[in-house]
Amino acid sequence: MRRLSGIIIALLAVCAASSAFAHATLLKSDPADGSVLPAAPAQFTLTFNEPVSPIAIRLIAGDGKGTDLGGVEPHNEEVSVPLPPLERGTHTLSWRVVSADGHPVGGSVVFAVGAPSSMAVSTPSATPTGRAVAIWIMRLALYVGLFAGVGGAFFSEWIARQPPQAPTHNVVAAALWLALVGAVGSLGLQGLDLLDAPFPALLTVTPWTAALHSTYALTLALATIAVLLAMTSDRWSVAFALVAVGLALASSGHASDAQPQYLTRPAVFIHSLALTFWIGSLWPLAANRSLSTLQRFSRIAPLPIALLILSGVALAVIQIRSPAAIVGTPYGRVFAAKMTAVAVLLAIAAWNRWRLTPRHDQRALRRSIAVELVLVAVILGLVAAWRFTPPPRALALAAEAAPPIHVHIHGEKAMADVSVAPGRAGPVSISLAIQDGDFGALDAKTVTVTLTNPAAGIEPIRREARHIDGVVWRVDGLTLPVSGTWQAKADILVTEFSQVTLEAPLTLPP
Repeated sequence: MRRLSGIIIALLAVCAASSAFAHATLLKSDPADGSVLPAAPAQFTLTFNEPVSPIAIRLIAGDGKGTDLGGVEPHNEEVSVPLPPLERGTHTLSWRVVSADGHPVGGSVVFAVGAPSSMAVSTPSATPTGRAVAIWIMRLALYVGLFAGVGGAFFSEWIARQPPQAPTHNVVAAALWLALVGAVGSLGLQGLDLLDAPFPALLTVTPWTAALHSTYALTLALATIAVLLAMTSDRWSVAFALVAVGLALASSGHASDAQPQYLTRPAVFIHSLALTFWIGSLWPLAANRSLSTLQRFSRIAPLPIALLILSGVALAVIQIRSPAAIVGTPYGRVFAAKMTAVAVLLAIAAWNRWRLTPRHDQRALRRSIAVELVLVAVILGLVAAWRFTPPPRALALAAEAAPPIHVHIHGEKAMADVSVAPGRAGPVSISLAIQDGDFGALDAKTVTVTLTNPAAGIEPIRREARHIDGVVWRVDGLTLPVSGTWQAKADILVTEFSQVTLEAPLTLPP
């Protein structure tokens, strides 16, 4: 048994050497979304904010017929896609990649060759309800099994300091097997989600292979090692199992992949260890008959609970970013529900610690712990739901990474290439490359930019542009408060007695 523990611990060290990074966001594409090209391009390039692994790239023609594209080559943050000969009209490139945090990311880029045409667009959809429910169930099984199984084994070896009685042993053993079921089920469903495949595909090797190449496979591998270590019933193997749970949950996912990594990964690790200790102790405490064990746990428990609270607060600040996001985003609403349950759970734990434990009221203590177990199940169910709700932090980063919007305004006496970066509502910078009607340099004295959004009831916003170099002028420190269609106008003073005005609509995506 000790030799087996040594092998498992060695595997744990190998797995722990791997790491994951941030959530992937498409920064730009070439051709750009919505562009009209004079001739068909030979290839398509997608640029992300981090290296990604392509899963499926599909080209959809104007008649709605799709073609899976091969020869896709990822180069760090860029993915190059060779294109077949394209007919005149509108086309959609539908892409699906897996980001470093193990989550599939998909989208579509629409472009036209020659001139736009009507088309039936097929774009990636959200996770189907049946698959989402299955993923949630397997995640919940994994969490319950890890926390109750590994935590229960740790309690028996390090707090009770004696082999568990039959009821406790059976519950811990069942929890460990549940964790294994959750790990295997989560692996297969991860592959289905990566490939956007139906349930029957689980009978083939394709989704399993895809899942094994994702970063979430590291989490599941470490979780499996934790379960196997806990099954040995060896004192130090169980301690390493507790560490493995922390490493597993810190190796992938939204929270651990957030910046700064030197804070978020240790915070997730500490949070997971404290949670495993606390949850794993609940059932053994309910079945406990030893006063010394109860008092020992009561002395130790405040430290893990304090670490649980501190690490949770740090992660919440990073993920939520602003109080408004708590009610304004699905992630925030799940967080609010979770914190409500956690507050009740902490209140019950305090009551147990300060009132029931000194009186050694076993019957009242067992009833109280039963309520805690129900609340823990609710909390873990909410945590599993976070798999489908990107945090406000990730949404903000995606907004900040929005590709610039380009508009060409052509007049009789002048023209301007206008670029708004980033291409979304909020703080932006506007660059203008100004030329005369024959594409020559236009020696302007001043340039004034005015933006109006009548539909939103926003009166004109005027800014003087700053001359950068040659034909380039720039406006910084400008905030466009809402998305939608804005009317952009550039007043170009050429001489003291001559001014040229260029106007065009400018659409900011929601």
